[in-house]
Amino acid sequence: MIFNFSEQQQDNKYMTKNYKNLSEIIFDNINRTPEKEALRIPVSWGNGREINYESASYSEIGKRVAAFQCGLKNAGFKPGDRIILMFPPSIDLYSIMIAMSISGIIPIFIDMGMGIKKFLMAVEDSKACCIISVHKLFKFRFLLKQLWKLKWYKADRAGIGIKSLNALFDQTNIIPELYQTGGDDHCMISFTSGSTGRPKGADRTQECVLQQHLKIKETWPLNGSDDVDMT
Repeated sequence: MIFNFSEQQQDNKYMTKNYKNLSEIIFDNINRTPEKEALRIPVSWGNGREINYESASYSEIGKRVAAFQCGLKNAGFKPGDRIILMFPPSIDLYSIMIAMSISGIIPIFIDMGMGIKKFLMAVEDSKACCIISVHKLFKFRFLLKQLWKLKWYKADRAGIGIKSLNALFDQTNIIPELYQTGGDDHCMISFTSGSTGRPKGADRTQECVLQQHLKIKETWPLNGSDDVDMT
């Protein structure tokens, strides 16, 4: 996954502005360099070294964020709600994650590699009200009582009794609204494998994620506006 903040790095205001969260930096990029590529994500591998990507400019990301924010609001989600995101990296994953962050909604990430028993523990401890995942998980939903109380959305396709992710995509509003979060507010929570017992939720605050990004930019400065970051 590539998220390119490079042009902002060249502006001293970027390092001195009093940002409250990482989303504000993304919106600065949307306003200043709307046509610049923001994300490039590999979606398939061909023969040899050929890799197929999906990509989006900052302008396209901004429009998708606005649509997901509107859809989340129309679906009844509000600041403080927690939503589990469990589907492969994509433009939609990062767009809805940003939409949640600017709306005060907390993304929850759970590593499926921990096994079903600890996964269900993490679901319980997350206090989530919704899960967005793929068909592979939801086909077992009736056997997993921890999922019964959650709202369900499929990222890959719609199913019987389950809405698709597109149900949260409403293009009525084209300008995102930034919910004012404090530095100590949740930005995202990710659950570790819990190899020593019950899975642990790593709580990353808005200030933590923002300062991590700024420190990375300070430690590894870019050489020019055409540089690309890859994580």
